[in-house]
Amino acid sequence: MDDNISGFFNTVEGYGNPDLTSFTQIPTSEGGMCDLYRGERAGRFRVYKCLKPQYRGSLLHEGLLKKEFEQGYSLRHVNICEIYSYMEIEGLGNCIEMEWVDGVTLDEYLKRGEPGEATFLKIARQICDALGYIHSRGMIHRDLKPSNIMVSHDGGIVKLIDFGLADDATSAVLKAPAGTRRWIAPEVLAGHPADVRSDIYSLGAVLRQMTGHHRRCLEKCMSEDPAKRYASAAQVKEALSSSGGFWRVVLTAVLAIALIVITALLFKKRPAPEVETPPPVSKADTIYVLPAEPEQPSVQQPAPGPTKVHAPASEPQDNIDEIFEQASDLFEENL
Repeated sequence: MDDNISGFFNTVEGYGNPDLTSFTQIPTSEGGMCDLYRGERAGRFRVYKCLKPQYRGSLLHEGLLKKEFEQGYSLRHVNICEIYSYMEIEGLGNCIEMEWVDGVTLDEYLKRGEPGEATFLKIARQICDALGYIHSRGMIHRDLKPSNIMVSHDGGIVKLIDFGLADDATSAVLKAPAGTRRWIAPEVLAGHPADVRSDIYSLGAVLRQMTGHHRRCLEKCMSEDPAKRYASAAQVKEALSSSGGFWRVVLTAVLAIALIVITALLFKKRPAPEVETPPPVSKADTIYVLPAEPEQPSVQQPAPGPTKVHAPASEPQDNIDEIFEQASDLFEENL
């Protein structure tokens, strides 16, 4: 071999095929129907999703796995886990090969504590973008929940995963209402078909799990009446951005309190207006000079100087109550 030519020193065998010897099982919930493995193919880590041994060969469960592949294979979005292929692997059965995400589920991520406002908005906007994308393609996720959302370790990248219950108008199989009871919209739980607004309900439930703020936005997402919810994930994203978040609420509250205090101090320190009144006039206050003594100039006793009478100060309480009510309304509007 020419010493000036680049190449491998040993023969590379099996390149491009999954290396089962390198597979590592990824922990999943005990109640799920699938196992996950991380493996290597073509020099990159991949995730292989297969049925648990007790479900392999079942028409229902094999159909769910195949439908998940068909639903997710055509999706190409930065916030959706990419699906590459559907293959049979000896020892695992039929598998979906998909993108490896270096992170944790949103469930696990939230165990660190409630994210700060900036991180919450960053994650929430990406979830909205992913959901809006699949809705634009006529698809409903039907199982949006924290365990089906991956978050990179630094919280920078979000990936929507698990399209096992997803549905669209072109699919003719497994159309019955589906989802996870804790996150499902009430109308779907009652047996009605899922639509965009049922995904919006689940989105609100997920976001409520992440933060105690943006109450008005989340309450609208989770309205019992689907017609009163946001019509799209884009509207939810816009509402979250325009509400200003926690720090805007704090700033509004501080400004409202400062307004109340300053107004109260102004009312307290302002002097009451002074009104000058002329002195009373009476006969006793005037001395008359007799005409028999003309050389004597008339002498008039100096009248008492004007007296200052304080007008009663207006009661400021009514004004302060009105200002306080306005400040309270301002604070509530920004929650």
